[in-house]
Amino acid sequence: MNRFDILLVTWNRLDYLKRTVASLIDSGAIGHCDRFIIVDNASTEDGVKYFLDYLKKKYRAIIVSLPENHGWGSAVNAGIGISMAPYILLSNNDVEYKYDFHRNMLSIFNKALLLPPNRESKGIGILGAWRHTAHGIVEGGVYNDDFVEMDNVPAVAWMLSKEAMIEIGMLPEHGPCDTKGGNGEDTEYVMRMKDKGYLVGVPKIALNEETLAHHIDGY
Repeated sequence: MNRFDILLVTWNRLDYLKRTVASLIDSGAIGHCDRFIIVDNASTEDGVKYFLDYLKKKYRAIIVSLPENHGWGSAVNAGIGISMAPYILLSNNDVEYKYDFHRNMLSIFNKALLLPPNRESKGIGILGAWRHTAHGIVEGGVYNDDFVEMDNVPAVAWMLSKEAMIEIGMLPEHGPCDTKGGNGEDTEYVMRMKDKGYLVGVPKIALNEETLAHHIDGY
């Protein structure tokens, strides 16, 4: 199976964080990843630091504790440089993963895409385990009966190609945000991926939003 790292960005909501980590354990992802990286975006909630210390001891998690909250994009960028695997599972702290979801995700990267005539692509840059119903399917964008190209995929649970990220660069940093949906850093990064010729989408089975992952704090 392809090598991958987990990069989990968290801020407060210890109850959500525990559910997310439990699902990563139960799904087998933590047992098979190269590195389990957690970036804490200056959480102030009681118990977060204790739980992160526990994960460091129990699961050898690499903890990056930021002194200030500069937003989601900044937190992601703080963890990217630690990752060494060819794929990164980028997760928020409010996602519950289904069993073996990572194998389903990585198998899509392993399959050569049967692209339509005159369609050039560098391959998949972002593969989401969860989609928002408001984000439409690109016309003609179903390949090999496995991958579905989307207009956009929210960064709830992304599997990223490190090769694509090296070419595209770091994520935009738009500062902290207290509203659901964030500051649009994920959408901007999706557009940058597409502009460089990479595909963005979900496994076909993820068109049912609960198949691979459940967004606890869905919007």
